[in-house]
Amino acid sequence: MLLPRVSSRALAKTPLRSPCLARWNSTTSSTTDIYKKYADTLALPSSTFKSIASAEDIERYIQETGQDLYQWQRENLSKNGEKEVVFHDGPPYANGDLHLGHALNKILKDIINRYHVVKGQKVSYIPGWDCHGLPNELAALEKAKKKHGSKAVQSFTVQKKRELAYEHAMTMSLKQKEAFEGFAVMADWKQEGEKSIYRTLTTDYVLRQLVVFKNMVEKGLISRQERPVYWSVESGTALAESELQYGEHKTQTVVVRYPLVRVGDELSKMLSSAGLSVAELSVAIWTTTPWTLVANRAVAIHPEIEYGIVSTPTHGYIITAVSRYDEIPDHTPTGITFPGSALLGAKYDCPIRGESNFPILPATYVTSTSGTGLVHSAPGHGKEDYLMCKEYKILPYSPIDNYGRYTMDLAAPLKPLLTGLNARKEGQKVVLELLENANLLVSTSTIQHNIPFDWRSKTPVMVRSTPQFFADVGSIKEQALESLNQVKFYPESGKNRLTAFTVSRSEWCISRQRVWGVPIPVLYHKTTGETLMNSETIEHIIKTIESDGDKGLSNWFDNDDTNMTRWLPAQYASDANSYRRGTETMDVWFDSGTR
Repeated sequence: MLLPRVSSRALAKTPLRSPCLARWNSTTSSTTDIYKKYADTLALPSSTFKSIASAEDIERYIQETGQDLYQWQRENLSKNGEKEVVFHDGPPYANGDLHLGHALNKILKDIINRYHVVKGQKVSYIPGWDCHGLPNELAALEKAKKKHGSKAVQSFTVQKKRELAYEHAMTMSLKQKEAFEGFAVMADWKQEGEKSIYRTLTTDYVLRQLVVFKNMVEKGLISRQERPVYWSVESGTALAESELQYGEHKTQTVVVRYPLVRVGDELSKMLSSAGLSVAELSVAIWTTTPWTLVANRAVAIHPEIEYGIVSTPTHGYIITAVSRYDEIPDHTPTGITFPGSALLGAKYDCPIRGESNFPILPATYVTSTSGTGLVHSAPGHGKEDYLMCKEYKILPYSPIDNYGRYTMDLAAPLKPLLTGLNARKEGQKVVLELLENANLLVSTSTIQHNIPFDWRSKTPVMVRSTPQFFADVGSIKEQALESLNQVKFYPESGKNRLTAFTVSRSEWCISRQRVWGVPIPVLYHKTTGETLMNSETIEHIIKTIESDGDKGLSNWFDNDDTNMTRWLPAQYASDANSYRRGTETMDVWFDSGTR
């Protein structure tokens, strides 16, 4: 119901019939306080609890209902043998001030814990903080840049950067802890350690995590592979699928022709019958990543799709899927059609790279609903491309550095033209110019489509091949799904979401190319780059870090590798100085899962 708008002056002169209005009016006029007059007619409870608490009272109430209550229930409840209730809390990230989301999260969980206490059950609740990871590292470095300048920060050692990140994480976790205490969350906030408050940056926590990592190595769940991964150019590190967000993005697409240099017998006979030669013929590929054309290693086709040859006034004869003829401007069908299987065994040329004899390979993921029905395959920049090429022993190739720039690994003709350029920006422009000058660029257009973004920097990720450590979660997937069936979810829809997430995962990229994190205990041969990581070496590294106390982790990141004997078991002592310590760190989600 809407009330008419009345001024406060008019309202003050109006006879009051509402206790609420009467109370309000008592502060604005000398009219008799009708609220007091009718107070005795209301059945209100009588309490010694003050309606307005002083600052001292509030501090005491928070202590009594939070810290003191938690300790009391730990000492007095469940003495009759009942199992205690253990509440595992997903920890907040120690980076920044608390917001309403933190309050909602912690208070709702606190209500659950208090409910069990009211029922007479003892509760175990150990709050903690995720402290490692890129956001903390970047925040610490940004603060340092304001104080020392960007140039000075760039020259900081790994140890110095870790010290800054440590200080930032400790400062923010202490600030958040004080705020959580102010929420009167029931917990033991005064003591720190494994059974009270934990932080993932402490040496004892890191050592436990390294033991978990060692156990996974012993079970064959950890491997190092060079394969395409999601890569954050802005942060210079690999990303896991869980760190991606998807959104619409405007992308340039191109149709490019590759001249054929050889075809199989079936297609050769068709060409002869039509009076055509292989030298007149090209295959047309379509791609949304023109910058990866410098890394092309194959063209994928579907054996059962119908392909055909069209004639063009400027690009000669071109092969494309029959249903995709319209992708070729000014085309005229020749009437020659054949199944994709007839293309198998054919070879093509990449003129701008000065390289030839690349294969055309079968792939069931190729469709004729978009593009040309022939897919440009760069195994160093696409997961499907990688898996297809792997079957034919074609290695991934990615001439891109950590910051998205072309490197000297390019083909010889491209090195002076592209090295050092941002591959997705000015580098791509040069690639398209080269293709056009060589009469290989058939058409260009733009599309709006859904692509992965780095959830931190909010920028499109790059897929590139780099050596990374992976956890084989596929081999434990069934066990994980069975465990989910034993969990009661509130609401039940949460189970469906987590089950779908678990089913979709097979390999988890756990390595990060950043300094602020738990080190991956791997050693590299200084000459060959080969890795040395087994149960014995990891166990020795754990003991060495533990014996060094709080300086153990800092010592691991010391860039002095002249005395490596202390980091290797006795059987490797004679060759110890041929190795160096690895600098990769573990994904922060590995930290969380170790608890």
